[in-house]
Amino acid sequence: MAKSLLQHGSRIGIKSLSEATVGAWMKENTDRLNFVIDESRGKSALSLLEAFLQCRLRPCFEGRTR
Repeated sequence: MAKSLLQHGSRIGIKSLSEATVGAWMKENTDRLNFVIDESRGKSALSLLEAFLQCRLRPCFEGRTR
């Protein structure tokens, strides 16, 4: 995500980041949420959750930068 922010941060209004400051910016301006799925549910449950969250939240920095 740091690399994406450095390259495309202006898309979300961030213009003054550098390699030295991006880590601190991420710690101050982002949150982390962990989802715990029982292994017995299988990989399909994880795939379904990921697809749902991507559709619902529409992340702008998901996946690889092209």
